[in-house]
Amino acid sequence: MELESIFKEAAEVKAVDFISLLDNVIDIVEEGELDHAEARNGLVILESKGKSIVIGDLHGDSYTLREILETSKFTTYLNNDGKLICLGDYGDRGFDSLTVYYTLLKLKELNPRKIILLIGNHEGVFKIPVYPHDIIEQIYLRFGEEYNEIYEKLITLWSQLPYTVIIPEKYILLHGGVPIELNSIDDISKAREKYPLNSIFEEILWSDPMDEGGVYPSPRGAGKLFGPDITRKTLNIVNAKTLIRSHEPCIEGVESIQENLTLTVFSCKGIYYNKNAAYLPIDLKEEAKNSYELALEAIKL
Repeated sequence: MELESIFKEAAEVKAVDFISLLDNVIDIVEEGELDHAEARNGLVILESKGKSIVIGDLHGDSYTLREILETSKFTTYLNNDGKLICLGDYGDRGFDSLTVYYTLLKLKELNPRKIILLIGNHEGVFKIPVYPHDIIEQIYLRFGEEYNEIYEKLITLWSQLPYTVIIPEKYILLHGGVPIELNSIDDISKAREKYPLNSIFEEILWSDPMDEGGVYPSPRGAGKLFGPDITRKTLNIVNAKTLIRSHEPCIEGVESIQENLTLTVFSCKGIYYNKNAAYLPIDLKEEAKNSYELALEAIKL
């Protein structure tokens, strides 16, 4: 299906068809089958095959999503063992969350084994509320009294989305930050089932890196601020060299920090102070690159 058709459908879709799409994708995500990958609960272990595209926060910015999909020629990647990996925060803040959701869900339905949608801190109902959480209002304004069924199905979908991708010896990808008390990869795969009894899942979704060493409380009221020493420890545990995450706006859409250990990718614009959005083409067959090298390859929009 052409992108033009998908975006046209997104603009015209009725509640019954949106619900049907959600049901289909919930089933697909629950099965957890991906090409060249092993799914362990919320963790995906991905083989080093093909060129992939990494997309950060979208926050209802359908215009930038469309620009990313058109300019990246992402279908070429998918046809050659590549993946489209999205790092979460698909709705809220932007005015067109439903188009973003419909487009990504449709792509997942059409390419179930090649699209990886990770959960961000804006996907779900947690003990820590997100603000704003205006997707509920957007659903109501669009679909009226059927908003509750659609929102409940979104909650079901969010509860099943993976939250971490690891490419052994190369990269770890997630939404927010690395867990402070991580001891093994198994801790990641069990994180959601233990939440809120431990903070691993919370920190994956909410934490932010800093250049100063150590750990500090986060001004977000959830997660932690963590230094390069914590990142380096986590990378050693999961056998990776670079952390790729989103969660924070960057003036240029992409930023290398923490002694080139951590790359932030932010893929919406006009919502925060960032003048650019960015996405990351990445060849998983190549040797691992540090965050400075990856930032040079990011495409700014």
